[in-house]
Amino acid sequence: MLANTDLMVGLGRPTRPRGVSLVKGMPVKLHGFTVGSVSNMALAEYGGVDVRLSIMSEYMPRLPR
Repeated sequence: MLANTDLMVGLGRPTRPRGVSLVKGMPVKLHGFTVGSVSNMALAEYGGVDVRLSIMSEYMPRLPR
Protein backbone atom coordinates (compact mmCIF):
# COMPACT_ATOMS: atom_id res chain seq x y z
CA MET A 1 0.00 0.00 0.00
CA LEU A 2 1.35 3.39 -0.96
CA ALA A 3 1.28 6.33 1.45
CA ASN A 4 -0.77 9.44 0.85
CA THR A 5 0.79 12.89 0.62
CA ASP A 6 -0.93 15.95 2.06
CA LEU A 7 -1.18 18.94 -0.23
CA MET A 8 -2.42 22.37 0.93
CA VAL A 9 -4.31 24.39 -1.67
CA GLY A 10 -5.50 27.96 -1.13
CA LEU A 11 -8.66 28.90 -2.97
CA GLY A 12 -8.99 32.66 -3.23
CA ARG A 13 -12.12 32.53 -5.34
CA PRO A 14 -13.69 29.09 -5.78
CA THR A 15 -14.10 28.06 -9.41
CA ARG A 16 -16.54 25.21 -8.86
CA PRO A 17 -20.05 25.36 -10.37
CA ARG A 18 -22.87 26.82 -8.24
CA GLY A 19 -24.74 24.28 -6.16
CA VAL A 20 -21.74 21.96 -5.83
CA SER A 21 -20.41 21.53 -2.31
CA LEU A 22 -16.84 20.88 -1.30
CA VAL A 23 -16.92 18.55 1.70
CA LYS A 24 -14.37 16.69 3.80
CA GLY A 25 -13.88 13.15 2.52
CA MET A 26 -15.05 13.80 -1.04
CA PRO A 27 -12.86 12.34 -3.79
CA VAL A 28 -10.29 14.38 -5.69
CA LYS A 29 -10.33 13.43 -9.36
CA LEU A 30 -7.85 14.01 -12.16
CA HIS A 31 -9.07 13.25 -15.69
CA GLY A 32 -11.86 11.08 -14.21
CA PHE A 33 -9.60 9.00 -11.94
CA THR A 34 -9.79 9.26 -8.15
CA VAL A 35 -6.34 10.35 -6.97
CA GLY A 36 -7.14 11.27 -3.36
CA SER A 37 -9.64 12.97 -1.09
CA VAL A 38 -10.34 16.27 0.68
CA SER A 39 -8.90 15.84 4.17
CA ASN A 40 -9.62 19.26 5.74
CA MET A 41 -10.89 22.78 5.02
CA ALA A 42 -10.67 26.10 6.86
CA LEU A 43 -11.46 29.75 6.22
CA ALA A 44 -8.29 31.66 5.41
CA GLU A 45 -7.28 35.06 6.77
CA TYR A 46 -7.26 36.50 3.23
CA GLY A 47 -10.97 35.70 2.79
CA GLY A 48 -10.62 32.52 0.76
CA VAL A 49 -10.56 28.89 1.78
CA ASP A 50 -7.56 26.69 2.59
CA VAL A 51 -8.17 23.10 1.49
CA ARG A 52 -5.95 20.18 2.49
CA LEU A 53 -5.94 17.32 -0.01
CA SER A 54 -4.70 13.83 0.71
CA ILE A 55 -3.26 12.60 -2.61
CA MET A 56 -2.10 9.04 -3.26
CA SER A 57 1.70 9.23 -3.65
CA GLU A 58 1.69 7.40 -6.98
CA TYR A 59 -0.29 10.30 -8.52
CA MET A 60 1.74 13.22 -7.13
CA PRO A 61 4.07 13.43 -10.19
CA ARG A 62 1.01 13.72 -12.46
CA LEU A 63 -0.56 16.73 -10.73
CA PRO A 64 -0.31 19.99 -12.66
CA ARG A 65 2.01 22.53 -11.05
